[in-house]
Amino acid sequence: MTKRRSCIVGALLAVGAIVLLCAVLNTDQMWLVRTTIDRMNPVVQTETRYVEVPQRDSFVDSYEDATGSGTNYVYKLCARTVDGREKPCYLVTFASKIQAKGPYLKIVAKGSYAASVRSVSGGEVPGAASVQ
Repeated sequence: MTKRRSCIVGALLAVGAIVLLCAVLNTDQMWLVRTTIDRMNPVVQTETRYVEVPQRDSFVDSYEDATGSGTNYVYKLCARTVDGREKPCYLVTFASKIQAKGPYLKIVAKGSYAASVRSVSGGEVPGAASVQ
């Protein structure tokens, strides 16, 4: 193979690997990798989002808690920003399924990582962020 052809093949392989990596990272099974990258990435901004409280059994993953206190549950939430854009994030509840008091959750998220969550009433959700 010529040097030019080798460069083209190498570039195509690199592009293919990047496309494959992006596809794998966008699956729900890769929530831990995605949230860890977002948490550590200084470029990813923190923003407030709102979402209806999910059904208790709508989690996408679960695993045994390292402390032995029960099962942790992972919820994929399609939350809305204050300007109405829909952005997914992952919420982990520790040792039990979700137990929220309000009809909505206010999430402070960094990318796909739900850094903090609290229950809010419908009146606390900005108009653009409310569920259609």
